[in-house]
Amino acid sequence: MKEEHTRLLVDLQTMSVGRTSLNAVFEEILRVFEYHLDREEETTLPLLAFLEQRSTFGSFQKMNPEILKSAWDLFKNEVKTMLTEHRDILRLIEKAEELPGFSQNAYARDVSEAIRNHIRLEEKILYPAAMAAGELLELIYADSSIIFQQK
Repeated sequence: MKEEHTRLLVDLQTMSVGRTSLNAVFEEILRVFEYHLDREEETTLPLLAFLEQRSTFGSFQKMNPEILKSAWDLFKNEVKTMLTEHRDILRLIEKAEELPGFSQNAYARDVSEAIRNHIRLEEKILYPAAMAAGELLELIYADSSIIFQQK
């Protein structure tokens, strides 16, 4: 996910260079995306790493429960905002698609499609997996640690 974020950042930065209205819209997308991915990497990635370790039964090592709890708490608090940011990004892509020159710009079309695919992946697979990981963490640590117990 980090590699894809990096690639998308580079693509958005490239599309933001220039003085056209298309560049300006991609600059807006970049601004939302940069803010968005920092929180995503703080929340979703640790939860997915936990799930990945759980799925490789023989190599499971307990991860730091405080870090996992922090990621889970932040994810629960931020997921609605992150989904709203996805909607904002998609609206900006639609705005870019309406601009003159978009349809002739293969790179702009490719970047737009890559972002749409990335959002679909997050919403259909990664966010639900992160939610499942957090719920599993609560069950696992409920008996062995007070950090996941409800206050």
